[in-house]
Amino acid sequence: MYRNYEIQRFSKILIGSILFTFVYTLIWYKAQYPYLPFFHQNGQGLYPYYQFMNAADNVIWFLFMYFVAAHIQSIPDLQSRKSGFDRMVKSRTGLKSYYLEHYFWNFLGGVLLFLACGLTAVLSINFFCDRFMVNIVSQETSAAFLLFSQNAYLSLFISLILSSIGFGIYCALLYSLSFWISNINIFRAVGIILGMVLLFIPIIGATFPESSLISRLFSCLYLPNIISAGISGYGRYGYLIPVPILYCLTSLIYLFGTIIIGWLGVRHEESNG
Repeated sequence: MYRNYEIQRFSKILIGSILFTFVYTLIWYKAQYPYLPFFHQNGQGLYPYYQFMNAADNVIWFLFMYFVAAHIQSIPDLQSRKSGFDRMVKSRTGLKSYYLEHYFWNFLGGVLLFLACGLTAVLSINFFCDRFMVNIVSQETSAAFLLFSQNAYLSLFISLILSSIGFGIYCALLYSLSFWISNINIFRAVGIILGMVLLFIPIIGATFPESSLISRLFSCLYLPNIISAGISGYGRYGYLIPVPILYCLTSLIYLFGTIIIGWLGVRHEESNG
């Protein structure tokens, strides 16, 4: 019964996010290219899509995704803790099993949500805005969508999958913070605040020499490394480390933070009954 409720609730979030992405994509396109009509046939390659998915250039959509990330599992869990509903389930399944399951569904929900919205952006741009002409490779975009493969479609697919996994990791990290922030209204803003901090934190590293260890360390904390995989290299901050390695390093840092914060949270809950 409870799992069915969770699926229904997530379905509403998913449908709402897809609709928002579709409408916002059309608005974004007209704002970026006011003189180009809809259903434009002389395509610019994948450039409009990669520009849309570059978190450094398109902040508004990512702010929405950061906000939604808190509602996948974290907000319902906070509501269950506040009402005391979760105590019965924890006593039956065990505390660690209970949270491992919730981490899994939170991660999976983040992956599915981002993948669905990413595909919505791809299809919206291609069918309503600017037809993809993948044989057109401009100098400014070749470094963006040929990072993973010489085949533009394959590179697009890899980027979508990796970005979705990266967003799932971000959702898991956000879920870990729900152990320490009990106020639901405050936590609704945490996704946005954390996302913006991790978006602009490389500014600190940019004040140091590019080859320095500090600069490279801060570049590994850059959230778009994993949620716009292979795309934001031509954005505000350039890559100091090869993209696949940077994706793995950033993912590992966030996963390590998720494990540590979550483990401390479970220990704290065990000690406080």
